[in-house]
Amino acid sequence: ISTLMRAPAGLPFLVDAALARTGAPSQAAYFALVERLRRVDEPVLDALLITSLSPGLGPTDLVAALGVGAEDARDLIDRAYATGLLDPSLGPRFHAEVHRAVGQLLGAARHHAIETSLLRSQLDMSTLTPELALQLAEHGLREPALAAVLEAAAERARGSADAVRIYRAAVGSGSDALVAPLADALALAGDC
Repeated sequence: ISTLMRAPAGLPFLVDAALARTGAPSQAAYFALVERLRRVDEPVLDALLITSLSPGLGPTDLVAALGVGAEDARDLIDRAYATGLLDPSLGPRFHAEVHRAVGQLLGAARHHAIETSLLRSQLDMSTLTPELALQLAEHGLREPALAAVLEAAAERARGSADAVRIYRAAVGSGSDALVAPLADALALAGDC
């Protein structure tokens, strides 16, 4: 029962879907989530894509990344939160599932374009956090400035449990300077 409740984050419409279908509860809940998101307008999906990356992203980030007006951005944020899918109590794993489902609905090209625009606007405003940089790199964005942010984060994370993940993201985003430290971190983690 606890596994069943954790898979759909305890949201009733997802728990019902997981109970109604045979197979893996997490897969049934994911399909129900996608079906629910199909009813959402595309501008709200754009807002959900951005806000599901980090709880610290808000209307001004939408203004910069999507090029919408301030009033429209506030409305989109309100409508995104009204879906009930961004509640902080649902946790980052569920928000990642929401992000994945929204990305699937928007398509790979639109998903990439929005995340690229978000990255550029965050870099321009000097508000890119290491956590957001890590997520964007793991989503496949490749940019020298992103690699530089991750290189700085890797220096701070040296020897920690997250070091391998950060080094891998930095190398994936274009940092040639961290190839050897990534190999060292992988060896230390026993991932040879």
